Amino acid sequence: MTSTSTRFVTLALSTLVSGLLAWWAYDALTAGQEQGTAPLLEGDEQYLKLLEEQARGDVDVLAEDWPPLTIDAQAKAQFIERHVVQKEGFQVADPQAYYVRAPNIDRRRRFSEHPDGRYVRRTNSLGLRGDAEPRQERPGLRVIVTGDSHIEGVCGDDETLPAALGALLSAARPDSVVETLNAAVGGYGVFHYLGSLERLVWLEPDVFVVTVFGGNDFKSMQVLRRYYGKLGPYEQSKHRFKRLKQAGVDMSGLRPQELNQANYFLDNPGDLERAPETMIELTRMFTALCEEHGIELVFVYLPPALRGQPHLFTELNEDIVREFGEGEDVLASSDRIADDWIEHLEEEGVAYVDLRSTFGASEELYYWHTDHHINVAGHAAAAKAVQPVIEAIVAGD
Repeated sequence: MTSTSTRFVTLALSTLVSGLLAWWAYDALTAGQEQGTAPLLEGDEQYLKLLEEQARGDVDVLAEDWPPLTIDAQAKAQFIERHVVQKEGFQVADPQAYYVRAPNIDRRRRFSEHPDGRYVRRTNSLGLRGDAEPRQERPGLRVIVTGDSHIEGVCGDDETLPAALGALLSAARPDSVVETLNAAVGGYGVFHYLGSLERLVWLEPDVFVVTVFGGNDFKSMQVLRRYYGKLGPYEQSKHRFKRLKQAGVDMSGLRPQELNQANYFLDNPGDLERAPETMIELTRMFTALCEEHGIELVFVYLPPALRGQPHLFTELNEDIVREFGEGEDVLASSDRIADDWIEHLEEEGVAYVDLRSTFGASEELYYWHTDHHINVAGHAAAAKAVQPVIEAIVAGD
């Protein structure tokens, strides 16, 4: 293996693992005595071989044009076979969504920051959050919400955004049956959200809601974009994290995810330039599939804590800019990508909710201090912001 190839696969491994560790972080951060190291890979060598086989070393990462996005079925199956680790009673591989939660989970999670000090997490027979099954008789309104660990929820089944949204929609139509299903899974990214739609399209939802998390979805999206495009190596330095650690900056919870994405785009400005293009490519895939099946599509942009409510994290933001930054707002890359993508949504008339305005206007903290997942109040506020958009769609406005 050449030195360039070695550098690529090593860096690729660290990047993908950091993104896909999110599902484990969701489980472990709230598991009390159940915390432990979750084996995500069947073996580093196997995964390194996969990346090496997919990489094409003659492609310049700063080339003018990337090949159009094609999610090759064979490559996807190979990725799932070699990379996705099934964890009995918790996670199983899925040919469309890459992986899903195991069915019929019933766990009590200790979490001191939750008002009750704990919460219950269940899944139904499809592995969807909550124990309610999809109704055999079609409800008056069926909404499916997908997302990552934020939407899956570090809270009770009935406290998540989909559950809170369902309560609001039901209250507005007391004579009709409303069903909201939570298809979010920790560790998911935009490619997984698309796979989730493919997996659940048979349920014929009236509305499919895709929640994009700005803290790490854009980076993980670009890494998988490189996989499918057979693109070459990228850079990822560690000196900025060393400065943060030496300065004593709090790096617990999800903070490293947000910083890791910022670090990635600082080292790979070409990927930052192309990230909106990738979001647009994927958005068109969502749109085409929904149009084919008569499903209304809504995107929700969920900002990471330090961008969503910067006024409540002033000291931490100042520490990061001072120690991590290089004369710039290092966390602004997520906003830049989100702005370009949302501009496309507006131009194409695709429904969306940008939670930056909702969260940024509130003095109430919408994220857990412990790990920066959105808290119960954050789920409720997000649901309240999404409801009128769905109401307008259902009314045909």
